[in-house]
Amino acid sequence: MIMHVYWISGSGWSDPIIVASANVLPNTSIAAISRKSNTIEVFWVGNDYSIQHAYWYDTIGWAGPFALTNPNTVDGWSAQPDLAVVSRNPYDKLEVFFRGREMYQKLHHVYWSEGVPENGFWSGKTQIPGSIYAASGKLAAISRASDAIEVFFHGTDYEVHHTYWDGSNWNNGGIVNASESRGDALGGIAAVTRASSSTQMEAWYNDYSHFFLQDLTYAPATNWQTKALPRWLPLTLHPQEQSLWCWAATEQMVLEFFGVARSQATLAYDLSYLNCWSYPDSCNFGSCFDLTRYGFSYRTKNVLECGNLTPMGDSPLTFGELQSQFKGNQPVAFAWSWTAGGGHEMVATDAFTHIDGTQWVTVFNPGPVNQGEISDMAYSWWQSGPDHQHQKDFYSFSHN
Repeated sequence: MIMHVYWISGSGWSDPIIVASANVLPNTSIAAISRKSNTIEVFWVGNDYSIQHAYWYDTIGWAGPFALTNPNTVDGWSAQPDLAVVSRNPYDKLEVFFRGREMYQKLHHVYWSEGVPENGFWSGKTQIPGSIYAASGKLAAISRASDAIEVFFHGTDYEVHHTYWDGSNWNNGGIVNASESRGDALGGIAAVTRASSSTQMEAWYNDYSHFFLQDLTYAPATNWQTKALPRWLPLTLHPQEQSLWCWAATEQMVLEFFGVARSQATLAYDLSYLNCWSYPDSCNFGSCFDLTRYGFSYRTKNVLECGNLTPMGDSPLTFGELQSQFKGNQPVAFAWSWTAGGGHEMVATDAFTHIDGTQWVTVFNPGPVNQGEISDMAYSWWQSGPDHQHQKDFYSFSHN
C-alpha cells in the first residue's frame, strides 16, 4: 500500500496515513510533486501495470486513487518500474514519464493540462522519439522553464541519456556522462535546475565503472561537465607540476590535509636549495616521501626499497588495515616501483567493498602532470600489477 507521513513545524511528524491500499505493485517506485501551494500529487505503478494517481488539496483532503492509463501500459520486465514527474508553465501542467511495454521499451509520458479536458484531463500515453530505455534503468525529469522539460534515463548501453522538450518538439540530447564513466542502471538518477536564468542544470548518477556518485553540470558556455562527488576523506587533489614531482604532490596533499601549507616548489627547494619557484624545471628531480623534516611522525610498511625492486621484508597494508586508517580520519600515502624502473607516489583515501564482493581502494593520483586523477582501483591492483609492485605505505600520521 501507499503510505504518507507529514511534518508540521512545532508538531513534528504525523503517524502514517494510508493513501492507497489496493492496486499497488509491490516493487513500484513512487513519484510525488507539489505543483502549487496546498496541493500534492502522487503517482505509482499498479498491480496491473497501469499508472495510478492520488492527490491532496487542502480544501478536500485526499482523493483517489485513479488509473491514468490502461492496464499493461508500464513495462513489466523491470524488477522496479521507475517513474518521474514534473510540473511546469508554471503549475498548470503535469507530466509523468515511464518505460513503456511495447517492443524496444521506449520512454513514454502522459500529461495533464488544467482546464483542457482530454481523456478526463489526462492524455493517453505518448512515446518519446528515439529514447530507448534500459529494462532496469532509472530516470529523472525536471522543468527548467515554462516551455522546457529535461529527462535523464539509462539507455540500453547503461549510459546516461538525455532527451528534452523545447516547447514544440522532443529532441535527442545524446549521452551526457563522461566517456570513461558508465552509468549503473541499479543506481538512481537525480536532477535539478539551479539558476534563476534557467540555463544551468545538474544531475547525479551512480558510476558503474568506479562505484561513486558522478555530478553532471550543464551551462551554455561549457555544455555538460562530469565530476566525482567526494565519498572519501576531505583531501584536495593536487596534480604534480613537474614530470618527477609525484613525491612533492603527494607530500603536499598529506601536509595540507593536516593543516600545513607547502607548495610543490617549496618542497623541492627544501631538498635542493634551488630557486624552484622561478625555475621549476631546474628542480625536476625525483625523491621519496618524507615528512619528518616538517615535524611529522608516522608508521611505514617497507615492502621494497625506494625507487627499486629490492625486497625489504614487509607486506602492503591489508584491506582491513586500510579501512581502519580511513575510519580514523587518516590518509595513506603509498609508493609503487615500476617493473621497468623508477616509481610513483599517490594517496589512498577510502577502501570499500562493492555489492559484488570485490574490494576497492580510492586513490588520489597526482599524475599526469598538471592534471591528476581520482579513481577507484581493485585492492589486488593496489597491491601489485604486471607493470608495478608495491613499494611502501605511510600511515598513522601525527604532528609533533
